[in-house]
Amino acid sequence: MRRAGVIVSLALCACASLPRPIPAARPAPLPGWTALADGRRGDATRIFAARLTAAPGDVVALFGRATVAFARGESRAALDDDAALLRALAGGARPEWSDLLAPVAAARVRELFDEIGPAEQARLAAALRPAELARAVALPWPARLGLARLAEEMARRDGDPARMQREAAAAGCAPALVDAGRLGPLPHLDLLAPEPTHGPRQTVAASGCHVDLAPALDGRADARWLRAAIDVAAGVYDLVLDDPGEAWLVVDGVSVAHGSAGRYGPQIGSARVSLSAGRHELGLRVATSAGETRLTLAVFAAKAGGSVRFVAPAAEPAGGRAALVAPTAEPAPRAGGNGTDALRAYTAAFVADRLGAIDGAAAGATILAGWPRFAVGTALAAEIARHDPTVPAPFARDMARRRLRAALAADAGLGRAWQSLATIELEDDRPRDAIEAAQRARAAAPGWWAPELMLARVLGQRGLEFDATQALARVQAKAAPTGLACVVLEALHRDA
Repeated sequence: MRRAGVIVSLALCACASLPRPIPAARPAPLPGWTALADGRRGDATRIFAARLTAAPGDVVALFGRATVAFARGESRAALDDDAALLRALAGGARPEWSDLLAPVAAARVRELFDEIGPAEQARLAAALRPAELARAVALPWPARLGLARLAEEMARRDGDPARMQREAAAAGCAPALVDAGRLGPLPHLDLLAPEPTHGPRQTVAASGCHVDLAPALDGRADARWLRAAIDVAAGVYDLVLDDPGEAWLVVDGVSVAHGSAGRYGPQIGSARVSLSAGRHELGLRVATSAGETRLTLAVFAAKAGGSVRFVAPAAEPAGGRAALVAPTAEPAPRAGGNGTDALRAYTAAFVADRLGAIDGAAAGATILAGWPRFAVGTALAAEIARHDPTVPAPFARDMARRRLRAALAADAGLGRAWQSLATIELEDDRPRDAIEAAQRARAAAPGWWAPELMLARVLGQRGLEFDATQALARVQAKAAPTGLACVVLEALHRDA
């Protein structure tokens, strides 16, 4: 690594990866979220509805109603509200809430996109226009990255690779990286080895926002030196790296550490930098894994007026100037308190989980679990525990089961929590408990096809073919209005 610039070792921990905090002035307590945190979902729903009747574009009420719909398994309603929320925030509405709400809404839209059929997907694409929203500087980078990936997925499903590449590059994803050679055969110890001065220079094209690195010739993990370059207007930018391993991101000689050899995550991290106008050289020191390594490098303008254009890297430094912008300390979420505290705790835990910030997600889940009547928060804490890579899978499922049961004891109407519980019981080979949980999910979310599919799977595995066929017929009936029946049948055939 060239030592001409100042080398700054800044770990991209969870707090640095999460969106920017809202201004120091604390908003007034939110009555709808206060009711939700107190276990009064009915009151919360009425408060959100009344507020949206008076102010249809109120982003906090939209987010609250979408959160309830998401937890209840009402996919279309949650999608509509989250899409409206993202459009409002991208247009500059209530910027003090953008960093909290937009990343969660974008992540939920991506997740729920697979729960609707082709006709509904086409309607959502026309209404949301994710490729355009991914370029909206009013949205924080986690939301923009999620929207860029949703646009990429839509183009891939439409069989339009040219559109996929064009929209990904316009959003800020690197269209290609230059593999400038091997730093050494040891993926972690050789990350800081001198840059290779000769050897093959291979351009690796991206597929949308993803770059797939082929393994070394011997098939072993190693430390790799990758290069790119950008041409920008003077301003502040977020450099985003999605890589499951350890890496160093270098811009004009200033280095930022990503990940660690001794801890988990975050998988997606960012560094905010101030860049002078002109060309800037980017480098990636990546600890690859055995087999193919997939990563994403993106650059997002953090303020209006910025523009990003990826260009071919130069043989010599371009002389651009870069300076790290220190992250602003974010108020720590806390258990108990008013609706604002509940909203902060929910969004912080959700975003940390989706960014792969394991420590931040675990801390957020613990805070949420400390709200005994905050059912949607406890259900989120259960989902975080369910995929915790720091403990054996059976222990993770046990913790998730306890938290799901606590959430359902506070509010038995959460269809998505019942469905998650059914999945856990099936993974633990408890078919009777899985059937019971799936039936409760069906009762809580009668219009949702997923519990019926779960019943069809479990009943079919137990040899109850007649009951499984009846459940499958209900799946088709619920999915057919959206054109989803064929997709469900294919999924069931794969599971069989």
